[in-house]
Amino acid sequence: MWRAEAKFKLDVGSEDLAEVIFRALEPEVESQPSPRVTVRLDLDGRFILVELKADSTAALRAAVNSYLRWISAVSRSLREVSSLRL
Repeated sequence: MWRAEAKFKLDVGSEDLAEVIFRALEPEVESQPSPRVTVRLDLDGRFILVELKADSTAALRAAVNSYLRWISAVSRSLREVSSLRL
């Protein structure tokens, strides 16, 4: 059934940041709006493990791009907020 898959392990630098990113992405994984893609997300210390399976390379590419953008957005947001602390 699945024609394309991708796995990646991201070192986000700290366990706390990994936990925040993981929790932020959980609703996306749980809702999985497209039946064309399945996503598995795991946490391993300061690493976020993402496994995606899709019925086409186009669907896989779109899902990978989405997850990477979300991870980047959460990381940037947390950096901005922490830089505002007095």
